[in-house]
Amino acid sequence: MSEPPNRYQIALVGNSCTGKTAIFCRLVHAEFHDRPTVGLDFKSYIYQHDQENIRLDILDTPGVHIFKDIIIDILVHFVGIVLVFDLTNRESFNELTWWLDIIKSRSPPNISLALAGNKSDLIDSREISRAEAEEFAQQHNMIYLETSAETGENIETIFQRLAQRILQQPHESS
Repeated sequence: MSEPPNRYQIALVGNSCTGKTAIFCRLVHAEFHDRPTVGLDFKSYIYQHDQENIRLDILDTPGVHIFKDIIIDILVHFVGIVLVFDLTNRESFNELTWWLDIIKSRSPPNISLALAGNKSDLIDSREISRAEAEEFAQQHNMIYLETSAETGENIETIFQRLAQRILQQPHESS
């Protein structure tokens, strides 16, 4: 596969223990890892769209508060963000507004956003309904999918849909 002419910076953000790293590992390694991120991790994912290779350079961020200032400072460099919350944790959903305020204040105005309601495999522990999450995503012009890093459900799909939205926006590739 030749080096793609289009490269776009994507960040995974959200509270701790929402499954950002598990999503990241499932996407780039096709493995499930259930461990928290200690620092920043960066990997690439090649997405093919209309017979053209698009490279998504993805930054996995920790959700712990001591790293929030670093995350806030680097958001200006990204054209897409996957905001992750845990379907079994109301607090992680409630914090989405804080994350969006930060994203909107620090990111380019044409940032493409996706919302991942993660841990969809934990049906019996669910605290946020699909309808509630879909309404939130619609209010903020975000793609919404429920994901499971453990089973792989919608992991590639959410990045592919975000890539399609990025391609529709006027961005400069890296």
